[in-house]
Amino acid sequence: MSFNVNDDDSITMEEQTSSAGMWSVYKTYHRNSDGHFKEKKPEYYEVLPDFMERGPVILESMSDEERKMWDKGYIMAHIDYTSNGFTLYEGEYFKVLYDDGNNNLYVQKENGEAAWINIDYNMERYELNSSFFFLAG
Repeated sequence: MSFNVNDDDSITMEEQTSSAGMWSVYKTYHRNSDGHFKEKKPEYYEVLPDFMERGPVILESMSDEERKMWDKGYIMAHIDYTSNGFTLYEGEYFKVLYDDGNNNLYVQKENGEAAWINIDYNMERYELNSSFFFLAG
C-alpha cells in the first residue's frame, strides 16, 4: 500500500475496493470540519494494473485501443456478463463508478448506459482470479 499527502491537505491512498476479492484503486480522503478524513467519492475508480493475477503484464498484452481506453478509466469486458437485466458484452468498455462493499458494482458503459451489477462469486461461468473476475481479464 502507498499513500501521498497532497498540497490541499488531502490524502490519496492505494487500497482494495470494499467488496471481497476486488481490485486496487486510488482513494482520496479530505479532512472535514471535525478534522476527520472522509473519502471523496471519485467520478470513477481508477483501477490499478495490479488487479490481475498477472500483475502489470496485463498492460503489456493490451492492444493499442484497449490501452487507450484503460488510460481513460475503461476496462474491456472479455466475456458477456448479465446481471440485474443489464448486459456487458464481450469487447465493450465499462468503468466502475462505485463499489457498495457487498459485491455490487455501479458500472457505466462507454455509451453512457449505467446500472448496478452483482458479482456472484459462486457462478460457474467464469473463473475468479486473485483480485478481480474473469469478465475484465
